[in-house]
Amino acid sequence: MRRNLIPSLIALLALGGGTTSVYAADPAVSPAPAAVAGIDATLPESAILLPAKVLRGNDFKAFFKTLPAEDRAKAENDWKETQAKAKSGKPMDLTQVNETLAKLLDPNAVDMMFKEIEPKLAEIKPEEIAQQMQMGAAFIPMMFSQPSPGQTPEQTKNKQMLGAMLSGIMTDASTWVPTAGLNDPLKLRRAIEHLVDGAKSLGVKNIEELQALPFEEFLGRVGPLVKKAKAAAGVYDIQIDAFLDSIKAVPAAAPAAVSPDDKSLTMTCTIFGKPYSIPVLVTKKDGHWIVSPKNGEAFGAMQKMMGGGAPAGDAPDEMPPMP
Repeated sequence: MRRNLIPSLIALLALGGGTTSVYAADPAVSPAPAAVAGIDATLPESAILLPAKVLRGNDFKAFFKTLPAEDRAKAENDWKETQAKAKSGKPMDLTQVNETLAKLLDPNAVDMMFKEIEPKLAEIKPEEIAQQMQMGAAFIPMMFSQPSPGQTPEQTKNKQMLGAMLSGIMTDASTWVPTAGLNDPLKLRRAIEHLVDGAKSLGVKNIEELQALPFEEFLGRVGPLVKKAKAAAGVYDIQIDAFLDSIKAVPAAAPAAVSPDDKSLTMTCTIFGKPYSIPVLVTKKDGHWIVSPKNGEAFGAMQKMMGGGAPAGDAPDEMPPMP
């Protein structure tokens, strides 16, 4: 049976989020919210459905145009700052990234990378990994159960719901691991082939060439790479597009008391064949609906658990994040 698994739910939500920026938006260049693939960006549900749709269609360039002007301006400014650093003689340390890209672009990349990785497959113990995931699944609800200082009862409830969801996903993932073929050499080779094709689709020789592109052109080149990355995940029966297709958003049955520009939604999705629902607060910004930062600690805890990581300021310099 095919499985539906998202590596990082918070990454999807972040795509729709947008953060407060010091860059002023120019109303003259702020288009009205646009419909992308049949989704009305004037509706609150678009804060969730648009990120899902852009990931499904791998069209980051089109999605970028639907963001609030302030967020588009910040993303473009961050990109220009990265380019300026490279030209100033003080570029970011991208040695590791370039080494990986060089491997992927080598004419003999598939054979070379397979030869390097295949001997390590014997170290993968699916049953042991599954046991560790089961232990983690039992521990997660405790992490999400206690209210934090200043947290409302509703926020505490939402946090607990997310904890229960993560616990369920990890439990189901523990049954997927032994059947996924993580130590199968044939699957490894197919996955490498997809990743090599994805790297080639970027049309650059190194990361510096990628950084030198205009921002919207960079976004256009990301799509084919993401498509191939999905195909690599699919080798192990991780069906990211199936997950994205399952995402729905509707007004909450009992919306919280929020401001006129805030709306409470219920996001539903299917993961490992099981339905889940998540309360999500969205807010209107510059005429666009985005996932609200008021979702707060619950999403923050979820982000850390699923690889979203360190607080701002703790991470070393890196390429600007996707908007």
